[in-house]
Amino acid sequence: RSVNRVVGLVINCCLICMLLGGVFCPEQAIAQSAKVQLKHALDLLERDEIENGLKALQAVKTTALQEGDTTTFLEANLKLGNQLIREGEYGSSAEAFRAGLAEAEKNNWPNNENIGNHWHKLGVALYLERNLAEAITAYQQAVKVRTTVLGPEDLNVARSNHNIGSCYELMKEPDNAIAYYQKGLDIRKLHDVPDDQAYSYLRIGANYTEKEDYAKGLEYLEPALQIYLKRYGEIDEDVAETYNLIGIAQFLSKEYDLAIDAYEQALKTYSHPDLEFIEGQTNALNNIGGAYFEA
Repeated sequence: RSVNRVVGLVINCCLICMLLGGVFCPEQAIAQSAKVQLKHALDLLERDEIENGLKALQAVKTTALQEGDTTTFLEANLKLGNQLIREGEYGSSAEAFRAGLAEAEKNNWPNNENIGNHWHKLGVALYLERNLAEAITAYQQAVKVRTTVLGPEDLNVARSNHNIGSCYELMKEPDNAIAYYQKGLDIRKLHDVPDDQAYSYLRIGANYTEKEDYAKGLEYLEPALQIYLKRYGEIDEDVAETYNLIGIAQFLSKEYDLAIDAYEQALKTYSHPDLEFIEGQTNALNNIGGAYFEA
């Protein structure tokens, strides 16, 4: 009778497991689809179980390929690469994105938004490694795919173009930087994204200043300032930084009084109790002193 009770309990437990969708049965867990595995992997990452989460994402990729689920494969690989970027493992992240793109090419998967995201994030990983020439190539591929899939006026196209500009800026090629920043700005002006527009204006202005075309630099820095002021008021770090860049352009134009005014605005903002940004205050004071010295 005891044996019969044990057998009955085991059968009942298995029936319950089946009814609950295999929550407690190892055999059922093995048979989980890639989509279910992906949810589990993301839950692990959400709980900061990073190592287990990364391993789980690798398992999702294997299952997804077996199932022919290309969407889940690309989503899992994108999450994997992004998490590796967050962990500061830029080389491993680039490898993950390359592996995903290689799989897509091998199997002739059609271009879609996830493939465009892979190219863009590969560019991010390479940029963070300061492998700028390869980053530009990756971003250009992202522009090509995103333009085809999303349309030439999509904000993601603008973002990839902007990031190409960032690469050229680090490479000290202001003409190329301006050209790609302008492509991004032209798209951003079609959308209600004031912060993105302001940052495009800011970087274009900074690169014209780098080219020693100070009047053109100010032509772009002024609208950046007005957007930031309208959105955040005087007490904002972006406002202070824009005042500082305006001051630099005016200083290099030998407009020392105007430069001092701009630097003092930056100092006022940096010194506000809500910011108290000591490095910014120091920089502004140094710039004010330099302008008085030159004057």
